[in-house]
Amino acid sequence: SVRYDATLRERFFQEARSASALNHPNVCTIYELGDQDPAQPYICMEFVDGETLEDKLSGGVQLEVDEICDIIQQVTRALTAAFEKGIVHRDLKPANISITHDGVVKILDFGLAKRLSKEPANDDATIEFSLTQAKGIMGTPNYMSPEQALGNDLDHRTDIFSLGVVFYELLTGTKPFAGGSLGQVLTNIINLTVPSPATANPLAT
Repeated sequence: SVRYDATLRERFFQEARSASALNHPNVCTIYELGDQDPAQPYICMEFVDGETLEDKLSGGVQLEVDEICDIIQQVTRALTAAFEKGIVHRDLKPANISITHDGVVKILDFGLAKRLSKEPANDDATIEFSLTQAKGIMGTPNYMSPEQALGNDLDHRTDIFSLGVVFYELLTGTKPFAGGSLGQVLTNIINLTVPSPATANPLAT
């Protein structure tokens, strides 16, 4: 855990500092980070009064196409602000996109965020893939870009791909790269040609 692992603790603060550089209405704001003692780091962030897209999808809510497009536009504005600061989310998915009761979209959890200007020669994604197999790959496989699935260098395009996957799922109700195992999901991401969303939702044109 972060509490007992010095390396993870440093990553915790590095990523929190990266995320706290973002000040945008569509990003969950981080107000403070620190630790009461070396074993107890913390982040104080904005409370988002709403529900995530994952909650909506699991509840069987079918969003209208206009509403879906509005959500995606708000996420795009937030990602643009992040890209301009050299920050990539790397774990964009329905569970990390929340909508307030006023219809404002907030991107949550920049816990995998990464400053492009500080990338090591050997990309973090590759290191994380090899070091965390017992704990799971960093990032969520169904929404990974091909580059992330392969452990290649990443830039802002990985978030654009993940947002496209979210967009597809909102329009069709299905995950485009779903599979029966982690290996199958990654294989699908790398090799599968996904049918047009219009085949499942004629309004998605």
